[in-house]
Amino acid sequence: MINKLAIVTSHPIQYYAPWFRFISDTTEIETKVFYLWDFGITQKVDAGFKQALQWDIPLLDGYDYEFVPNVSQGSWNASLLGLAKPVAGFPG
Repeated sequence: MINKLAIVTSHPIQYYAPWFRFISDTTEIETKVFYLWDFGITQKVDAGFKQALQWDIPLLDGYDYEFVPNVSQGSWNASLLGLAKPVAGFPG
């Protein structure tokens, strides 16, 4: 029997990446991380800090992942529905 684990999270986070690598490297669990946003991977300007931000450490190495496309008509931060993500098998 193959054990599978799907992890859905907002964006790559420096604290989570080592855990995802650990699970992939040390267990028999087939793991895939689904990200809803690429913040931190691609350089983006943070309005609050008034500067461009991007992590300088590898956040996507060592485990299987996928960025889920955004189908929202609005901006990701304009409203609660700014990140509209269809899920396979569910009406969207």
